[in-house]
Amino acid sequence: MFAADLSLADALKLLAQGAKADPSQAGGAPLLRFRTIHWQEPIAGAGTVLLQRGMTLVAPEAVSRERLDATIASLAEYIAYRQLPSGLFTYQFEPGLDRYSDEDNLVRQVGTVVAVSVHARLSKKSASLAAADTAIRYHLQGLKDIPSVDGASFIATLDKHNKLGVTALLSVAMASHPNAEQYDSIRRRLINGMLSLQRPSGMFVTAFPPADEISGQDYYPGEALLALALAYDYQPSAVVLDAFDRAISFYRDYFRDSRSPAFVPWQVQAFALIAQHSKRQDYVDYVFELTDWLAEKQLTPMNCEWPELRGGIAAQTSGRAGVATASYLEGFTDALMLARTVGDTERARRYEKVVREAARFVMQLQFRPEEAYFVRSPQDAIGAIRAAPAVNKLRIDHCQHALLGLMKTRRALYPDEG
Repeated sequence: MFAADLSLADALKLLAQGAKADPSQAGGAPLLRFRTIHWQEPIAGAGTVLLQRGMTLVAPEAVSRERLDATIASLAEYIAYRQLPSGLFTYQFEPGLDRYSDEDNLVRQVGTVVAVSVHARLSKKSASLAAADTAIRYHLQGLKDIPSVDGASFIATLDKHNKLGVTALLSVAMASHPNAEQYDSIRRRLINGMLSLQRPSGMFVTAFPPADEISGQDYYPGEALLALALAYDYQPSAVVLDAFDRAISFYRDYFRDSRSPAFVPWQVQAFALIAQHSKRQDYVDYVFELTDWLAEKQLTPMNCEWPELRGGIAAQTSGRAGVATASYLEGFTDALMLARTVGDTERARRYEKVVREAARFVMQLQFRPEEAYFVRSPQDAIGAIRAAPAVNKLRIDHCQHALLGLMKTRRALYPDEG
């Protein structure tokens, strides 16, 4: 007993030193990975469930039409459950503490509206449609005209930041809505507002005046370009094509100068869609350049010994992957569809494998009943998407990226089935 206590004390001391020490120096013990294997018995005598990092392992063959449909349905139900009467969604639930956080993020809130709008259109589910309508009504309260630009509007936010991402993603949500035509006049005004923020260089200012910021270049311009591409898909416009022509000149160089994983999925989605219409080879090449670079960071049997992590994208730290893989999956699926369209069969084959493995990883992040043994209120956890293996924070934007990524996976892998 004494020896065991001493060993535990020594381990705790070493970890404490490591938390303060430079990991490159001797004596430090930085904790970079956490892995457990244990067995849980949901019902006495009914057998045990093997959990790895707190998760049930999802096999590669589970990325089937039926399993995708079930995962998508439960995830959509969970997101609808998280909606408040106002139209906003509860931002983050922490199962271990059995509480919701006080944090919020308006861009991520509007991103969730995109997910429920798309699900409402594809599934015809009334719960998702009601969630989309309620959320859109809430955010349209901030609709404000731009006095200096005729026929242009944006979404002003209570925090006064007026981020481009809020206006862009609300436009995407309305374009994706089952009854998108009811929002035509508003979307046109928002599109004009976004175009007014693009500079001659192709760069987008990332907040509407008076905020007028240029930070957030990895996210908001790509979101705006996706909104513009959807507008062109609905009604072709030379003005939108000109915006893309200027944007690629700026953002291709921007990416090559400062490669960021977060930059990739939004740009890929936008340029993959506009490339379907414009047939421009430089747009196709740009999509493939971005996708090839990010796909190289996927964990596979060749570079990862742990099956539960395979398919994840180790974008920031070698060997570590989390829910950001869900947002990358949105871009991977569109790149796959583009490769098929242009007849790049080798790339299509490679991208399909990337999509399947990334989807498996994302599906595995979903909280299941057998994994909720420690949760006081399982209804607040089951169906949600974890931040990472062994990190049980359940943020609403993680859920919406997973829902969108898996819906796109379903369409890309099983286009003729249901």
